Amino acid sequence: MKSVVEEVQLSAATYQQCKADLMRVRNANRDVARDERYFDWRYLGRPGGRPPIIVQARNGSGEMVGSLSLIPHSYWIDDAVASVGLLGDISVASAWRGKSIAQKMFQFLSGVDEVRKLRCCVVLPNEPAARPLEKTGWVNVSRLNRHIRVVSIERMLRRRSCPWWFTRFLSAVATPVYEWKYSVPAPAAGRAYEAAVVETVDAGFDGLWESLDKKGMVIACRDRAHLAWRFASHPVRQYRFFVLRRDSELHGYVAFHVQDDHCYIDDVLCRRDAGLAAYLLHAFVKNQRETGVATTIAVQINENFFSKTALRRIGFVRRQDFQRVMMKPREDGDAERAFLNNLDWFMTIGDKDI
Repeated sequence: MKSVVEEVQLSAATYQQCKADLMRVRNANRDVARDERYFDWRYLGRPGGRPPIIVQARNGSGEMVGSLSLIPHSYWIDDAVASVGLLGDISVASAWRGKSIAQKMFQFLSGVDEVRKLRCCVVLPNEPAARPLEKTGWVNVSRLNRHIRVVSIERMLRRRSCPWWFTRFLSAVATPVYEWKYSVPAPAAGRAYEAAVVETVDAGFDGLWESLDKKGMVIACRDRAHLAWRFASHPVRQYRFFVLRRDSELHGYVAFHVQDDHCYIDDVLCRRDAGLAAYLLHAFVKNQRETGVATTIAVQINENFFSKTALRRIGFVRRQDFQRVMMKPREDGDAERAFLNNLDWFMTIGDKDI
C-alpha cells in the first residue's frame, strides 16, 4: 500500500525490509545510539507472534526521512483479550521537520489493513508528537504522574552541600520520624510475607497475572513471557524484581533499576488490594533504604486502583511533570471511544515503547 504525499512517499514495510534505514533514522533522534542487537530485541524478540508494522517516509531519492512503528501487543480490555497496537519510534530527520511528516505518517497508518484489525492503538508520546497525534484522531485517555520518595535524608542533604554537622543532626532527628510516619503494617492474613530481590522470572509471575481481577480494566499483558522479554532479557539495562511471596505464591512485584544514586520503578503489580499495594511499596522502600545505594525512588504511574492511595500513604510526593497516554480506537464511532475511555487504565512507564 503506497501513496505520494507532497514531497515524500509513504509506505508500510516489515522490519526486515527497512532494518538498516530504520536504525539510522532512529539513532539520529537518540541521545545514545543503539546497536543491531537492541533493535532485534525490540522488534523480533517480543512474545505474541504478530509482526511489527513500520511506516516509512522517503524522499524523491528514496532516502528514508521519517519512520514510526506499531507493534501489536496482547492487552486485556474489560477482562477479554484483545490485540492493541503500541506506537513508538516516531522519528523525522532534522532537515524534514516542520513539514508535517509525522502527521502524514499518522494519517497513513490509519489506512493500513493490519492496523484496522486491532482493537485500538496506544501511545505514550513525547510532547512534540502529541499535537500531530491529536490532529489525526488520537485522544488522551490517561497520564502517568511522576512521584518521588526520599530514601536517605542524609544523602539528600549532602547532595545539596549542607554542612556536615547540620546534615548529621537533622538526619538523626528526622529519619526515624519520617519512616515511622509512612510505615505500613503487613495485611493481617495468615503467614507472613517473604520479600526478596530476584533477576529472573519464574512461574509465580504467571500465577499472579492469572489471579488478577481484570474486570473493568485496560491493562497490557504482564505474564511471565512478557516480563522476561521486557525486563529480564533487556540488552542495555539491568532490571531486577522485588517480590513478595506468601506460602510460595507471588502476591506482588516491583520491577526496578538503579542509576547513580537514584532508583526507578519501571513496573509494579499486585492483587487488587489497597492494603497490599501500600505494603508492597513500603517493603520496597525499606529494602532500598537497607541496601544503602539510592537517595530517592521515582515512579511514573497513572491514577489506577494501585496508586490512588498507596503512593501518598507511604510518602511519595507527586511532581508537576507527566507523561501522556493517548489512544485511537478502530473507526467504530463514538460508542467505542467512550467505552474505552471510561475503563480503568492501568499504565506504568514500563508500558512505554522503548
